[in-house]
Amino acid sequence: MYYLLLYFSILFTVQVILILEKAPVLWLLAIWSFLLCAAIFFRQKLLYPSDHPHFVLRKQLYAGTLVLLVCLIFSNLYVQFVQKHREESWIKQQLVQQEQQEMAARITGKLTSPPMHDGNRVQFTLEVAKVEGHILALKEKVLVQRYAETEEELSAYQSLKRGTLWSGEVQLKLPEPARNPGAFDYRQHLFQQGIHSIGRISNNNWQAQQNRNWQTRLLQHLDHQRERWSVQVQRIFSDDVAPIILAMTIGDRNEIDPDLLVSYQQLGLIHLLAISGLHVGIIVWCLYALLLKFTFTREKVLMFLFCLLPVYIYISGASVSVTRSGLMAMIVLLCMRFQLWRSSIAGLFLVYIALVVWNPYMIYQIGFQLSFLVTFGLILTYQPVSKLFSSFPEKFRVLFSVSLIAQLFSLPVILYHFYQFSPFSLFLNILFVPVYSILFIPGAFFLTFLSFFSTHLVQLAVRLYEVLLSWTHILLEQILSLPIATLNVGKPDVWWLFLYFSIVIGFLFLLEEERMRKAWLALGLLLFLLAGQWLHPYFKSEAIITVLDVGQGDAIVLELPYRREVVVIDLGGQVTPPQEEWQKRKREFEVGRDIVLPYLRYRGINQIDKLVVTHGHYDHLGGIQGILGEIPITMLLRSPIPPQTDFEQEWIAKALETGIEVRELTRGDEWSSKEAVFHVLYPEKPRDSLTAVENLHDYNLVLFNQIYSTSFLWTGDVEENGEKAMLDNYPALKTDLLKIAHHGSQTSTSAEWIQQVDPQVAIISVGRKNRFGHPHADVVARMERSRADLYRTDQQGGIVIRVHAEGFNIIPSLQALEE
Repeated sequence: MYYLLLYFSILFTVQVILILEKAPVLWLLAIWSFLLCAAIFFRQKLLYPSDHPHFVLRKQLYAGTLVLLVCLIFSNLYVQFVQKHREESWIKQQLVQQEQQEMAARITGKLTSPPMHDGNRVQFTLEVAKVEGHILALKEKVLVQRYAETEEELSAYQSLKRGTLWSGEVQLKLPEPARNPGAFDYRQHLFQQGIHSIGRISNNNWQAQQNRNWQTRLLQHLDHQRERWSVQVQRIFSDDVAPIILAMTIGDRNEIDPDLLVSYQQLGLIHLLAISGLHVGIIVWCLYALLLKFTFTREKVLMFLFCLLPVYIYISGASVSVTRSGLMAMIVLLCMRFQLWRSSIAGLFLVYIALVVWNPYMIYQIGFQLSFLVTFGLILTYQPVSKLFSSFPEKFRVLFSVSLIAQLFSLPVILYHFYQFSPFSLFLNILFVPVYSILFIPGAFFLTFLSFFSTHLVQLAVRLYEVLLSWTHILLEQILSLPIATLNVGKPDVWWLFLYFSIVIGFLFLLEEERMRKAWLALGLLLFLLAGQWLHPYFKSEAIITVLDVGQGDAIVLELPYRREVVVIDLGGQVTPPQEEWQKRKREFEVGRDIVLPYLRYRGINQIDKLVVTHGHYDHLGGIQGILGEIPITMLLRSPIPPQTDFEQEWIAKALETGIEVRELTRGDEWSSKEAVFHVLYPEKPRDSLTAVENLHDYNLVLFNQIYSTSFLWTGDVEENGEKAMLDNYPALKTDLLKIAHHGSQTSTSAEWIQQVDPQVAIISVGRKNRFGHPHADVVARMERSRADLYRTDQQGGIVIRVHAEGFNIIPSLQALEE
């Protein structure tokens, strides 16, 4: 029967994904209906005679199959209905029909989440019932945001509660899609939560009114208890440790140092800070053991815990992992209470199906995928996998088996979403899971709970706890600093995922048949497959060039054929205006860390061979802050003048300190590989020793690059003086693809320059709605008069150029969206 549930869950999942991806699914409906009719029509042949020893079992399987086929039919129709309903949005329809990027409106609705703030930014989800007096036929969620101008204004927003009725003037707009390959798709993320639009609050002319119904009062009471726990944690623990305690006890990771959170994630230990089955199991076991010490009966304790778990699920944020583990724990408690042990496994399948039916889009969430995939793996494969460690003592056999299963089933999901993994992850989990299970997680709950009675009672224990946790973090930092602590392997293709799980299934069958030597060979084959994912770019003859959308700046990544070299030209950079301390966010947006680095990981790039900085302006060099120290850089190439700003001087010095070779380039310098060549066309070497220059663009590096038979001109921010000098020095200069200089400024891209280089394709790297008015209308008109196809990052996102021996193809990141 369990295998029947497993097969149903797989078919159900495939069906849901196909529907949500808008693939044709009527054929699936036809198949289920045909099988159902066939099963009913041929039931006499499918059932055994009543005197057959397996009559009852076959009858149960037959009945179960009929029920599951009916469920597949109805789930098909239901998910299609949900998908159609989810896509309906009156606000989105108005924005599209009016061809507006933004729409001013007064909206009225109810807060469905407490306000969250980060620095001066505050946001909450509003279930909108009315827009400009128009009552919506279907209420829809809007993510409401505001950047507070004063601390008093911020406090006013923080006083809002879940369930409050709110009305205010906002600028409505659609969320941004992913603007670069491999980037986080914010629009899709919000859509999966049922949110189609964002409302930026226009002014402080808003009203709020308390909602007094009993559901709102109950939710606000639970929010208050969560807030009490949070305040108590911050009261007894230090500022560094309190966020960790909040993450482990109530699932609040908003205050954790972002760098520490990234460290846990990169080493494969993030589940220790996300409430999951481990945390729920520890809580239930500790309370169960404690309450039995009193005079309560076992039955009463089980029912008390059963009633307590829904409250904890809500207080801890009701994330996918805590909801799954909480519901599963409730089923186990019921099975213990009524001695229905055989039903506990079926309960996991029912929890999975119920959550997907409740919200089919939950299937896209990484937490959902990891939570259920690992749990299914543990329940269904623990017995065969434990045979690998049969010679180990019982406790070590359990620890190694559980860690290996979790790694096997979580690895493809992690690679698909994060493009990297840590080779140390398995061993770190074996080391740290027992430490957190025995010490840190129970200690977090126990010390906080006792502190409500007496803070003095726990002071010494809290200090000891903090020392041990700080030692743990120091050890993690040391491990993360090792050269191969994390490996970027790129996003795997669907065929790779299929092959991976096929090998895992084969590995499990070999274990079931106790063919241990071949099972170990299957594990080795998985390592070979993983190495293949890492190394396959080194066997591709195609060069891939991406002009990233970094806003008002430049960042270009060139992967030469067979990955002989990775060359990065500029790193972008956006200046953050001066802010007061209360306005600063925990992690300000940084181009290098938040755009360039994720793209490098998406492509599986582990080293930059040459970083070319065309000149030292912040919009070309600023991104080095998020790159240096995160990925090895072999050589930094720059223009032949001393650093002109304190920022440039500081980061060039840091590059030298980390062992990066720094060279200056001038006209005539070149380097090449088998399929590619780079020539420096500009600037000339200065005749005199310079300390300061009047116009930094006059010393901007310009590179001529040829890959196979396709030529490129990478111009940085060179201006007309530089263009004239190159036309004089290279009168026969031509190119297939031209990067328009200085973001389309009027000071560059003269008519003579365009006429001479005669590009087939021109690309402008420019920020949307930038304050400089780039690209200039004259430059755009000039390019339209030429025969070149014009691409702009502000309109089409990152531009991908695939170069091969026969020519090149261009793929804008937002091409699919426009179509």
